[in-house]
Amino acid sequence: MASKAPKPDEQKADPAERVFDLLCRRRPRDDQPGVGWVQLAKELGEIGPSGLDGYVRAMACPYWAARKTAVSLMRFCESPETVETLVVLMTRALSDSHKKVRRSAAEDLLGLDVPEERKRREFVPRVLPLLDDASKRVRLMAAWSLRRFAEVVPLATAARSVVNETDPKVRHFKDRLLGSVLDAGERAAQ
Repeated sequence: MASKAPKPDEQKADPAERVFDLLCRRRPRDDQPGVGWVQLAKELGEIGPSGLDGYVRAMACPYWAARKTAVSLMRFCESPETVETLVVLMTRALSDSHKKVRRSAAEDLLGLDVPEERKRREFVPRVLPLLDDASKRVRLMAAWSLRRFAEVVPLATAARSVVNETDPKVRHFKDRLLGSVLDAGERAAQ
């Protein structure tokens, strides 16, 4: 009995190409259906680190939503072999032209599975400038994300950030960051 040739949609696609396609289809276009978050996470989890080049391509895409989705979902590609590339991609995303990409990067860079000391030494100084970002949501996410690392956030930076803040909601989050920085300083002094 002869076996049937697989249909084109059943053939194994290049993992990086599949990742790129999924990240770019997160938002529906006229010619393609959208992909829901649950389905997207499931498929990216199945592809894993072999799809790294798809994330790299998505981060070079002119379409901001593809870059934002890539940053938000890079954890599905994280492994000891890919983490350094992910650090580079997320670090670049901190200065992306679109505020939603920067906001995701502020949160997700500090969530990578790297030693906490490296986050304190290398990542926190890169996220600190986002406390003064033009976007209030980026400033809010930076303040929220930095609270975990309050012991290495400079007191003057946190205080200046609170004093300069004009949005009440963001100021609330920056007040909390400042409180955490002060508490960490008191604990260190004991």
